[in-house]
Amino acid sequence: MTIVHDIPNLAVVTPAPSLVMRGGQPKDASAWAYLKLLGITTSLKLNTEPGDETSGLTVVRFPITTVQQIWGPVKAHLESALAAIVPGTYVHCEIGENRTGTLIILYRIKVCGWTKSMAIAEAHRFEWEWSLPALHLFVAEI
Repeated sequence: MTIVHDIPNLAVVTPAPSLVMRGGQPKDASAWAYLKLLGITTSLKLNTEPGDETSGLTVVRFPITTVQQIWGPVKAHLESALAAIVPGTYVHCEIGENRTGTLIILYRIKVCGWTKSMAIAEAHRFEWEWSLPALHLFVAEI
């Protein structure tokens, strides 16, 4: 896992002007300030932990619990979250691996036109795992 400015798995998904980034939950105000400096205006939050409230960003919540990652349901959450991605969005969960990876797989396929195998290969570079059955099933059905 790579950590930049106290943000795990931080990466650009699509560059500006349609800037979308992904990663884990920023740990402090300076990490949120760094994202704002890069052009992030919206936090698309997939985890349930607090922390975005003082970020100064527009926070859009689509929480997926650990139980949901294993047993579901996740489809409606992820499809709604995909529709909420706009330029300047930072997509994150706690570590930026599984929930974030699954949504970015969907984004890569539906928005960027990638093949499923390309999107999954990228997700594996961010330690996305097949050990969470509901996420695995969702990706299998894309």
